[in-house]
Amino acid sequence: MVYEFYVDGMMCENCKKHVVNAMMELDGVTGVAVNLESKLVSVTADNEIAEEVFVNTIEEEGYSFRK
Repeated sequence: MVYEFYVDGMMCENCKKHVVNAMMELDGVTGVAVNLESKLVSVTADNEIAEEVFVNTIEEEGYSFRK
């Protein structure tokens, strides 16, 4: 399964690293790609993950989730 959403507030490679690391900690996530310019995050997972999980994880890192 592939999930795509936007994360507002990312500005640098360090921000990107925080988001990637946070997503990789979620159960079932096998890959994460982040485009800093467009703010698009693509998450690949083995199982279904509720949008709420992504929202909470992104907000805990200090960023804003946008669909």
